[in-house]
Amino acid sequence: MKKQYDLIVSLGAACPCTTALRAQHLQDFSYPFDWLFGGTLVGRTEILVHDFKNWFNKEDLIFSHEVPNVNGMAYLNKKTEIVYNHDFKKGKSFEEQYPIIEAKYSRRIDRLIEKAETAENILFVFIERPDYKTQMSDKELLQVERLLHKRFGNKVDLLYLFCNDVPFKNREDVWISPHVRKVIFDYQLHKKNEYSVNKRKLKAVLKNYGLKRPLLKQLQIRIKSFLIHFACLFIWSKKWRKDFKRKWKE
Repeated sequence: MKKQYDLIVSLGAACPCTTALRAQHLQDFSYPFDWLFGGTLVGRTEILVHDFKNWFNKEDLIFSHEVPNVNGMAYLNKKTEIVYNHDFKKGKSFEEQYPIIEAKYSRRIDRLIEKAETAENILFVFIERPDYKTQMSDKELLQVERLLHKRFGNKVDLLYLFCNDVPFKNREDVWISPHVRKVIFDYQLHKKNEYSVNKRKLKAVLKNYGLKRPLLKQLQIRIKSFLIHFACLFIWSKKWRKDFKRKWKE
């Protein structure tokens, strides 16, 4: 039987977490950490529980690298070590883009805090990148739990996934506390690059969860999803399709 939550949110470690949640209809809106990588789960949680104060200061952002597949420019926050990989575009100055991006994240932050404070229960999900080989200790995961409970109360659960070379049938799947579940197995998409995830394998874990929605809301989401996918049939560029989907799922 699925456990139902009012709110399910990606804490990282990168894009595959929110992608996997959306594929299972567990996330309806965009939140601050969805498309970012870098930093630690403890560090991201500290940012969250302090309501993202000073997390996107202009003076802390330094150019990191170009992102050719999205015609982008990645910026690193030198204090948090979080990388903004999908926000800044080539051909426009940092000064021109920063206020627009800051406003976008402010909307996502406000949305997250408002929903988190009014939700009856919340699931935060962290899916580690398959190419990252340092597993978090139980002590660190319990530290994250304490931080989340101090800010939002005991209505919060945490799901932590770590990738190794063990097949799903032999996975480690334990509750290290009544609110923290740890699942460890091989969910890398081996046919692609080293950091891509196999969403089919992740589905085996995420299918145990559901997002509570009124019937009308469920219908609206399915209609919107159908219209977005239908519109994408007429967008020939893969990059433009991604930009279109991201804009209308904002």
